[in-house]
Amino acid sequence: MYLVSKGEEPVITHNISILVAICAQFELAFKELGKYDFLTGYAVSLRYPDDFYIPEVDEAREALAAAKEVRVFVTGRTA
Repeated sequence: MYLVSKGEEPVITHNISILVAICAQFELAFKELGKYDFLTGYAVSLRYPDDFYIPEVDEAREALAAAKEVRVFVTGRTA
């Protein structure tokens, strides 16, 4: 969403480190999101049955809270 708002082609990846690096080319504040790189694993492991992983409740809550923070950060820059 952010990259499209900057006139860039969408990047097809779930890797947060890659997305942060690309977005930081436009706005250095995106580097803050590097701390959420752990979310990358959820984007992949929860989608494919061979590697299906069910996190503990506390872990899932932490990941959800982090994802919400990322969403707020990014959507605040595309409006």
